[in-house]
Amino acid sequence: MTNPSLKIAVSDQVSDIPEIPYEQLEKLWEREYSLFTLSSYRVALEMYATQIDRSQSLSFFLLLNHDNKTSGYRSFEEQNQMDKNVSEHLIADPKFHDALLSSYDSEGQTIEKMFQTIKTATAFSADFVQEFNTHYGKLSGYVLPIQRCVDYLKDFEEHQTLFNELVDLRKKYEYILGGGDFDKHVRLMNEKIVKDRKLTIDPLLLRHLVVDEYVTFLKGGELPTNLAKRAELSVLAISPSGLIVLYGNAAKKIFSTVQELEAKNAKQTIGKGMPAYGDQVIGTVQVIKDFIDLKQFVAGRILVVPSTLPKYEQYYKKAKAIITDEGGVLSHAAIFCREFKIPSVIGTKNSTKILKDGMSIKLDCKTGVVEIHCN
Repeated sequence: MTNPSLKIAVSDQVSDIPEIPYEQLEKLWEREYSLFTLSSYRVALEMYATQIDRSQSLSFFLLLNHDNKTSGYRSFEEQNQMDKNVSEHLIADPKFHDALLSSYDSEGQTIEKMFQTIKTATAFSADFVQEFNTHYGKLSGYVLPIQRCVDYLKDFEEHQTLFNELVDLRKKYEYILGGGDFDKHVRLMNEKIVKDRKLTIDPLLLRHLVVDEYVTFLKGGELPTNLAKRAELSVLAISPSGLIVLYGNAAKKIFSTVQELEAKNAKQTIGKGMPAYGDQVIGTVQVIKDFIDLKQFVAGRILVVPSTLPKYEQYYKKAKAIITDEGGVLSHAAIFCREFKIPSVIGTKNSTKILKDGMSIKLDCKTGVVEIHCN
């Protein structure tokens, strides 16, 4: 797919927008990732294409960074084929199984050690920042087939032992990958670098550097002057031809096109999501689209959100039930709801667009069906 040493291009020119297969892309997840974190994906995707599934390379991956949140878009059809390919490989090849799980665990332990360094050190070299980003990319690269196998194997009784093993392993470093701890330590590292180098810049703006730019800066180069614009809206487009960060007018054009297509494709009936826990529930809906608004959630309602994050669990615990647009069997929402016995349906794709505050709905957590009970 891509070479980890390949530079990531940066542009605000509409003419530099690559050909984007908008109609094939669907929203997979939403996280509070920084552009620095996202720039590690070139490592993860290169690993997947060269070490894990040589029969398939990712055709396109679009990452929209807006309001300190990142949404990931790609082809579900392509992802389903990825699930099948890597699961068959893992089942058929014990050496691949052992190497994958060992490497995943090793990278997780390495990042945990680097977390400790960030907590105690006061200055950081360019090499440390590069390695920190690379190791996160490797961990993401190893967790990708684990996640894909879990989603594929969940319905195969003959492979439940392998399924359970992968579930436990995936959960081991969830706090790093999906829980926000990596970006939390990136923020701490940025704050210390700003202090050590006596910079006048807001440390939060350093989150919008890709790793190549960060390394160049730490080796004596200049900081980009467009970080504030990137903070407003930026896009990372990953394709077989390379990687490019777009901001300004270019990012606005992509963002507008994605929003228009999402509005066009939103259906007026709720489809079937993935049951995570519980039986049937009838209750009143409250839709929360932005994490920051969770403090307004009213206890006892059915919470409808794009996705969940560990740092907001205090609000999720108040819900009568939870519905998410995104997620799979190993998403934070699914794991959290099973652990705290909260009725839930995961991955409905469009519930936040269709359901409205105050609606009464029936949630069947055995089948994953969401029905509008009355308006």
